[in-house]
Amino acid sequence: MNTKIDSFTLINLTPPGTMIYSGIGFGNPEFETAILIKETPAQLRLFSENTAHIEINSCSILVENVTLILFSLQIDHNPNLTYAVWLDYYLSDTAKRCLNNLVTQDLLRVLFFNGAPKPVRGFSLKNKLQAGFGLYLQTLNNKAPWSMADFESAKNITLGQFPTMNSLWAALKEDNLKTSTINNRS
Repeated sequence: MNTKIDSFTLINLTPPGTMIYSGIGFGNPEFETAILIKETPAQLRLFSENTAHIEINSCSILVENVTLILFSLQIDHNPNLTYAVWLDYYLSDTAKRCLNNLVTQDLLRVLFFNGAPKPVRGFSLKNKLQAGFGLYLQTLNNKAPWSMADFESAKNITLGQFPTMNSLWAALKEDNLKTSTINNRS
């Protein structure tokens, strides 16, 4: 039996602090890529819908033959409100469509969940990363596909050098990860 799970259900099954990307229809036949974040009600109270400052960053990291794309955001300069998701281009056709959308979408929706079946808070941000996502897409289109195991291995190598969300965020802010190559020296 093949049971398909929708994105809103999936994010609610994850622990607080999780960020995923998903294709969301919003009533349109063509979906857009949205960011879904699961958080506790207490964390959600740390920022106001009207005053929140949301900073977004991304980078590509070459580890062996795998190109990782890290997409992260931070709210109100608060290290406790820093989130990230790894985009695996070869995971599925949906993953490819989501990255293609990030190249063309002018707005990026960020939806917050706390276990309720629908988002409890949301923002629409100007997508300032379109050009960067376009460069990632050009690079990926010239690369041979990798397996999910190769992707996980590359991600784990990277997380070995940047083990916390805050260390990843700091490296992004300092441009230490923008289109980087990480060598596995085990």
